[in-house]
Amino acid sequence: MSNYYYKRTEPNLWTVGIGEGGDWQPESDHFSPAEAAKRVHYLNGGNDPALEKRNAEDDLNYFAVKIILLREVIKDIVNFYDANDKTQLFCAIETARDILKG
Repeated sequence: MSNYYYKRTEPNLWTVGIGEGGDWQPESDHFSPAEAAKRVHYLNGGNDPALEKRNAEDDLNYFAVKIILLREVIKDIVNFYDANDKTQLFCAIETARDILKG
């Protein structure tokens, strides 16, 4: 049985998940390693029911990071479109789609 753990997935984002190698299954994103560690502790059987609820500040931070990521991807989309690089353009559009879904 695998335990949950967290890893840094973006410069200011730590993702909690489970699995090994290519079988990684993300569970949640956090804006500090301390918050990710608390979530891991809870998911691995620790007691902290307060972590089940996000407060308004967490939600604002979550969406702020999404906006920053989307801004960077939109810059890439414009650059790849201008350079007529269809492969990179497609990848950038898929990245934007993934950000919006998550």
